[in-house]
Amino acid sequence: MSENAEAAIKSSAVPPYVSFASLRNFIRGFGDKGVPGRIDKTVMSNLSGGTQNQITAALKFLKLVDSLGVPSATMQKLAAGDEKDEAAAWKGLIESTYAFLFKAVDLTAATTGQVTAEFTNLGATGDTTGKCISFFLAACKQAGIAVSAHIRPARAKNGSTKKRPPVAKAASEGTLQENTPPPAAAGADPKNEVTRILMEKFPTFDPSWPDNLKTSWFSAYEQLMKRNK
Repeated sequence: MSENAEAAIKSSAVPPYVSFASLRNFIRGFGDKGVPGRIDKTVMSNLSGGTQNQITAALKFLKLVDSLGVPSATMQKLAAGDEKDEAAAWKGLIESTYAFLFKAVDLTAATTGQVTAEFTNLGATGDTTGKCISFFLAACKQAGIAVSAHIRPARAKNGSTKKRPPVAKAASEGTLQENTPPPAAAGADPKNEVTRILMEKFPTFDPSWPDNLKTSWFSAYEQLMKRNK
């Protein structure tokens, strides 16, 4: 581990893991009215509590505010400067505050694993590590700093919500999910034949389903049983 990384650990400084766009928009939001004398939660009232904490931590890591929340001259430039000046300010900021990373690996050829290891050394864990990488890559892009294509941002995790089997709904409405049922066999009761086809397509009950889906399944099954009487 590099000396810079060890120093950062001692100060409990974890690299920013807030969305870079959120931090940039927050800073540039002061452009017209000027940067306040202190950055605290009273100037973040439009943000959620979690975002407030992440932005505050990011500002401190990047040394855009001191321990009391007093903005630096660089923050003033980021808020008021044009895009060219802003890019230059971000470049200097990233190269200084991420000096440990630039010294530890060749960022023009580094991999996600190498960068992850360095951020982990600073105390980042779990999903936070991926968010740190996403922030760093977005900041480098804004600053015009070239980084390896082998460093990839964190993937957005798929939600736990699964598609509900549509067959149960179709059965509850007395319709088929797919094609129209084939004609009933000669002499067969058309009513029973349709019920049979519906039963063949009816999903097997799964105890792991959420309660609302279980309710829909039982309701549809009860309607099928009534239809078969």
